[in-house]
Amino acid sequence: HLGPLAGIEAALAHYAGPSGERTVEPRYDATVLLACDMPGITAREISTLIDAFRQAQAAIVVAEMPDFSWQPLCSVVHNGILADVRAALDAGQLGVQRLWRRLGTVSVRFADDRPFFNVNTPEDMAQWREIRGQGPQAGEQD
Repeated sequence: HLGPLAGIEAALAHYAGPSGERTVEPRYDATVLLACDMPGITAREISTLIDAFRQAQAAIVVAEMPDFSWQPLCSVVHNGILADVRAALDAGQLGVQRLWRRLGTVSVRFADDRPFFNVNTPEDMAQWREIRGQGPQAGEQD
C-alpha cells in the first residue's frame, strides 16, 4: 500500500546496484519510468526525455504538459536517488511529484498532451479511442 513510489524503489534497487547511494557509482546511470496507464507514449516522447536527461544537470527529468502540470511517472531518473526514495518511503512521504521537486527536477514541456492521456476506467478507454479516432470497439455499448 505504498503506491508508485514503492515500484520506483524496486526498479531503482534493481538498476542502481547494491547500495544505491549517490556517492557510489550505480550499475546503470538512469532508469526510464513510464506509468502503465498511458497507452499513447511513443519512442518520440521517451527519446525526448532521455536526450534531456543526458543534457541536464539534474537527478530527474520529467514530462510537463501544455498546462504546466507534470507527469511524474513519465520521467528519467538517476539511479543514485535510491537512498532518497527509500528515505521518503520510510518517512511515509509517498508523493512522487513532491519528492521529484525536492531532489531537483528539470521538466520537458510537450506541446501535445495526447500521448500522456491516462486510461484508468472503461470510460477513459472510450475517450482514448475517440481521441485516437477508433470509436467504440465491437461488442461495446454506446
